[in-house]
Amino acid sequence: KSVSNQRTCKCKALFCRFHFFLMSTAREKYASNLMTLTKDVDQHKKELNAKKEVCLKLATECRKTDEEIRVMRKKVSALEKKLIEAENNEIVRKKKKSSANWMWNLVWLFLLFVFLRVIYTR
Repeated sequence: KSVSNQRTCKCKALFCRFHFFLMSTAREKYASNLMTLTKDVDQHKKELNAKKEVCLKLATECRKTDEEIRVMRKKVSALEKKLIEAENNEIVRKKKKSSANWMWNLVWLFLLFVFLRVIYTR
């Protein structure tokens, strides 16, 4: 019976050693895979942070561009107002000039009438 127990113990010990070997190999593979995954995650974090920086820079540039557009719109609006005012002043100036021309035309017409009257009365 003791020989049988010794064989059983040897078999169990051999099985335990084989199991330990398999488990340690699996543990090493797991640790290696975990390290690889950790490196991949770190690399992806770096890439995401770089992309985030680019996005933040673009957002800042967009805000600056929006502000520049607002400023330019205000300038355009002011220039349009000045242009409308200048056009209105030009229209008023032309009306005054045309009314002054009518007045001069009436004066010349009156002088012509006086001149013709003087000539025909002699």
